Amino acid sequence: MVQLAARDTHASDMCILEAHMDDIPGIGLITDKITFDGITISNFRFDNTKKYVVVKPGEEFLVHFSYTVDASKLSTLHMHHLVIGLHNDGPQTCVLHSLGIKDSQGDTALTLKAPEKTGAYQVRFCHTEGLTEDKAQHAWWKGDGPSAKTIVGIVIVK
Repeated sequence: MVQLAARDTHASDMCILEAHMDDIPGIGLITDKITFDGITISNFRFDNTKKYVVVKPGEEFLVHFSYTVDASKLSTLHMHHLVIGLHNDGPQTCVLHSLGIKDSQGDTALTLKAPEKTGAYQVRFCHTEGLTEDKAQHAWWKGDGPSAKTIVGIVIVK
């Protein structure tokens, strides 16, 4: 009976958490799925196992995740990009390019590179529009960069 009560409490906690998803910065560190601007990122992992990685300055590391695009939430015939990078360090690459015409989904593995400066860095995503990948990556720097709601992992450089 104790185990059943623990499961009921966990289920109740998950319902409460899901009700406040949009209010929690870094929700992607707690849950396996975040949605923003019609794009869902799920199952983000470093080396398919964890949500953090410890690396040396300049070292490359692998990330894996799934994505789903809900085209009905995107402007049609605009070039949409999903950019991944490290907060306060900048964008590293575009994951996908879409005209916002049809839904899409996929699984991907990417190699990212740690900054040369030691410290803790947040892996974030941002959805941008632009004709080229360069313009999409430049949009990363608008405002304060991608929202804290898009944090999905932590990179420790030491």
